[in-house]
Formats: sequence, C-alpha cells, structure tokens
Amino acid sequence: MAADDIPNAALPAHSVAEAYLYLQFASCGKCGKSPLQADGQLTRGKQFFELPARCKSCRDAAMLIFDIQPEPSRQSAQSKVINTTSEPSQLIDVHGWLAMFQQIISASGREQDAVASRELVEEAAACLDEALKFYRDDSEIPPPDAFFTDAGRASFRKSPERYTRATWMRRRLQLPVDPPALPTAATSDKRWWQFWR
Repeated sequence: MAADDIPNAALPAHSVAEAYLYLQFASCGKCGKSPLQADGQLTRGKQFFELPARCKSCRDAAMLIFDIQPEPSRQSAQSKVINTTSEPSQLIDVHGWLAMFQQIISASGREQDAVASRELVEEAAACLDEALKFYRDDSEIPPPDAFFTDAGRASFRKSPERYTRATWMRRRLQLPVDPPALPTAATSDKRWWQFWR
C-alpha cells in the first residue's frame, strides 16, 4: 500500500534516512504544497517513530509517524544505507527516487570539494538503487504500481521512455559500485539526507 493511501496511519519506512528523505515529497495538510522540513529530531514514541515537520510554504506544523522496519539502532540511524532489502519503497515512488538522483548528481557536479562531491555521487547512487528496485524480473519499464503519486503517474503518461530500465542501468554503471560504508561515529549534526539544507 502506498504512503499516499494511508495518511492517518504510520508511514512504512526501511530506515531513518528514508523517513527524512520522504519530507521532500510529503505535502502539507493545510496548503497542499511540498516539501516539508524537519522541525526537530526523529524520536521513538510508544509504538512508532515521530518526526515533527513544518511546511516550507505556509509554515504549518505536522507530526509524521513512521513505522521503521527493521527498527533502527543508534548506528543504523546514522547510516547512509536507505534500504537493506530488495523490497521497493512504499513512501517514495520510482519517479521520486529518479528525481532525487538527478538533483543530487547535479549538486555533485557543482561541488568544488572533491571529497564532498564523491559523497554526493554515492548518495545519488543509493537513490538510483532504490529506483531500480521497482523493476520486476526482466521488465524494461516499471509496473503501474511503481507510480503512486500524481506527479509520478503524470510523468510516466507523458514520457514512458524516460523510465526504461536500460537507461538507468547505464547511468548506474557509471557510478560507484560499492554501497557507502556504515559510519563508525557521527561526524556532524547534519545527516547526508539533509543535503537540501
């Protein structure tokens, strides 16, 4: 079930990173615009994880509730790994992951520091890996249920050729193959998935 279909339930996420990335696509309950921005830290509630957020447009506050599985440890909460499973996201559709990939890879090209640029390329690769999880078996295009946002469905109807597996596999082969390593300790208050700050 897609996140758009369960607005009053806990949102299913594979990691803390995915929960924060979802803010880029979450719409404000008041004005309907996106993105939202974190307005505090993700904390463990009685049953689920809670992330206070605020609309960037109208500044309305919201509390997003996430069911993060597997439950994060202190180390995995700081990890760059978005999803250790082969299961595609239920929060961000294939269109969203590809859009995020393009945004981050573009930022890496503008980054003057070589280490920071390399880190952005790794983050972009992680987003592209998430998009590729939506392609089933040997299918060249993602199935209809890979598009569960209005923007994604509209984009696919307009330009289905943009979503061919071969196109994105070629892009992936040009990027680092190894997934980013788990950090041993937090080096900054800013996590990588907050690249837009």
